[in-house]
Amino acid sequence: MQKTVDVIYLDYAKAFDSVHNKLLYKLSCYGVCDMVLDWLNDFLSARMLCMRIESSLSRYCVVTSGVPQ
Repeated sequence: MQKTVDVIYLDYAKAFDSVHNKLLYKLSCYGVCDMVLDWLNDFLSARMLCMRIESSLSRYCVVTSGVPQ
């Protein structure tokens, strides 16, 4: 007996980019200072991560997919 598997891939990158830019624009309209806007932009666009297990740290790697939660 064969079993069927359906897979749907969704790419939210373009939608997130749109929200990202609108968020920064709205925050600037509310008077959030440029330093905070720059920090948020860096956090949302140029992400890196490392793993920590007990006292050992891995090297940093560029995050190429996903959105911060």
